[in-house]
Amino acid sequence: MEIAGSGALIGGGASGLGAATARRLHAAGAHVVIADLSRERGVTLADELGERAKFVPADVTNADAVQTVVGPLDGTDLGAAFGRAQEIATADLGAPAAGLTRYAELRYQGQEHTLEVAIPAETDVTDPAGRAGLRSAFDRRCLEAYAFQLDVPLEVVAVRVSAIAPMPAVQWSGSDAAGAAGPAETSRLVDLDIHGGVARVPVIGRPELAGSSRAGPCVVEEPAATTLVLPGQAVYCDELGNLVIEEGA
Repeated sequence: MEIAGSGALIGGGASGLGAATARRLHAAGAHVVIADLSRERGVTLADELGERAKFVPADVTNADAVQTVVGPLDGTDLGAAFGRAQEIATADLGAPAAGLTRYAELRYQGQEHTLEVAIPAETDVTDPAGRAGLRSAFDRRCLEAYAFQLDVPLEVVAVRVSAIAPMPAVQWSGSDAAGAAGPAETSRLVDLDIHGGVARVPVIGRPELAGSSRAGPCVVEEPAATTLVLPGQAVYCDELGNLVIEEGA
């Protein structure tokens, strides 16, 4: 898999394993979106990583709601249980839900271990045909997971509703990060070696490249990096905020 240039949305990405994953993917060249409840930690990590990293506030756990409803499959009011779970999930989401996914946690009567089965959106869990489909799906899952099926009634242990909503569009380019004020100097002596020896070249900030390109020689300066553009080259920012250097300018 080619990681460089790809995009990754990391839930809970501001700390722990999520933050380690964000650092690893970013170091490999990916664009990372850090989604987390903690704005302070998320912003700090995004600032640390610099370009190709953004933080978006998101509580990725409260979009799920679980209702415990232990009882026989044929004798449990699944419509009411899913209705309560959906109300909680959409309320916790804090925005209109763009999609809902339902799950039922089931087990064979007399068994301890359970399996969760996804319920298609078109399935009516209050209808006998819908429950029969749920039974068939559980039997298949049990055969796949445990290599057996039982001809005994099913019990419902819990139902879960997962609600999702679109996040605001992530803007990679722009000058909203530290350093937007521009470099401290407008030119600098640079040793261009075989490309011209020591010469004074312009120093520009990344925001100055928005919507335009600059011919070398020049230096692009930002808080975490300095990029030298040689004579005969040109530099510009693409739509994701990457610096692109072209030869033969």
